Amino acid sequence: MNTLLASTLINEEYIQWGFAGFCLILVGIVVWLINTHNKINGKNSDALVDVIQKNNKVLARVFDGLNAVKESDDQVKYSVENLQDSNKESHKDLSVKVDNLRELMLSRPCLKKDN
Repeated sequence: MNTLLASTLINEEYIQWGFAGFCLILVGIVVWLINTHNKINGKNSDALVDVIQKNNKVLARVFDGLNAVKESDDQVKYSVENLQDSNKESHKDLSVKVDNLRELMLSRPCLKKDN
C-alpha cells in the first residue's frame, strides 16, 4: 500500500472515531473482567483503582527517566556547543602559529624558495 494513501486513510475521521470506539470497548472489557474477578473471589476491593495507581507509579518512573535523559541530552548539547566555540578560537590561534612557523622556516637560507 502506498504510504501517502495509508497516511491519508489514517487521518480520515471515521477511522479515528473507530479507534476511539475500540479503545472504549477495550476499557469496558477490562472493567467487566475486574468486576467478574472480584465477584468470583468475593472481594469488594477496588482492584481497578489499585491497578491504575500502580500504573501511574510506573508511568511516573518512566517520565522521570525520560526527563533525566532529556536533561543530560541538553547538557551534552551545551557542552558540545561550548567545545565547538572553543575549537573555533583555538583553530584561529593555531592557524596564526602555523603561519608564523611557515614564515620563520622560509626565512632560513636552507629552506628559502627559489624564485
